[in-house]
Amino acid sequence: MKSSELNKPLRLNLNTVEVPFTTNASVILDLPIPTSLWGVNPRRLLGKKWWDTMRKQVYRRNNRCCLACGISEQLDAHERYVYDFENHISTFTEIIPLCHKCHLFIHWRSVENPKKRRDILIHGMNLLKKNHLRIPETAFRAAGIWAFGAATKLYITDEIRDSLTYSSWKLDMSNLHLTDEQINQVESTLPWLLGKIIINKEG
Repeated sequence: MKSSELNKPLRLNLNTVEVPFTTNASVILDLPIPTSLWGVNPRRLLGKKWWDTMRKQVYRRNNRCCLACGISEQLDAHERYVYDFENHISTFTEIIPLCHKCHLFIHWRSVENPKKRRDILIHGMNLLKKNHLRIPETAFRAAGIWAFGAATKLYITDEIRDSLTYSSWKLDMSNLHLTDEQINQVESTLPWLLGKIIINKEG
């Protein structure tokens, strides 16, 4: 190569430069929400205005790409929790951007159409296999697929499954550091469930 060519300024075609984003396929392995907390979440308790602000922030943070698979179409916002099985407390931790298929893989039990459910499960299982992650055994059974191999199954004990299904759980939202106005909104939205919600209320 001629020296004159080496000294030429580097020209980038910005139309071909990929937008950077982060992916972590393991997020679609989140455990299901405890049955006693169905419909009890920050999204519902704090209202549409708060939720729209938060979800737009997480979309921008990951350059409007799915955190699990990286695609940038039809994004949903997914709430994540850490589970304390001894005290039956579900602690809200973060909101992440997921494409609609990855989001539905987490909540595949709510997909009633058999064909759509199978498509969602195959999407998620292919993503997990591609990233060398274990696949939940329940997903195999629901999709009617066993070709991925027994070695990739993730075993969830009956004890954990029963705890999520039958135990009475509390939702811990204390790490959100809510304002007095937001606390009042939480208390007025689902007043009959206040015993199930932990917030950063002083006194």
